[in-house]
Amino acid sequence: MTFAKAWVDAQQKEKIRGSLTLDRHQLKEKDKIQKVAKFLSKNDIHVYQNSQRYSEKNIKQKDGTYLNYDTTNKKKSGEFAKKIFFETMHHKFFIFEKNEVHGTLVITGSFNWTENANDRNWENIVILDTPTVIEQFRKEMEELSLNRELVKL
Repeated sequence: MTFAKAWVDAQQKEKIRGSLTLDRHQLKEKDKIQKVAKFLSKNDIHVYQNSQRYSEKNIKQKDGTYLNYDTTNKKKSGEFAKKIFFETMHHKFFIFEKNEVHGTLVITGSFNWTENANDRNWENIVILDTPTVIEQFRKEMEELSLNRELVKL
């Protein structure tokens, strides 16, 4: 919530724009995440959740082949059950466009932007300003935007 409040304050003072994409399972199961999402939404920051649904038939790997979960599923009446699930969206990165001092920056790392990460865990944050690296993060953000839906709170 500390980061969310700072974001809202900066948005109001500096006229910045931004959105947040959360993992749908985390949003559904964790009250603190729901509280932050509602706070951001009420303050005109769009909150999204990942929406891509996968099954063993449509998890495409980089080499063009598809994963097959049949061997790990339990049998039901002699046939393997179809395993369908939503992916875990585990990204942790921010793209800050046109920072007055440094230009565009990407902040990434293991840090989850939670109280536990801030107060209890050993975490890392990496700040990047290399244009080619920033472009890769932009492409990933575009891919995420194709597989997300606005959260209705």
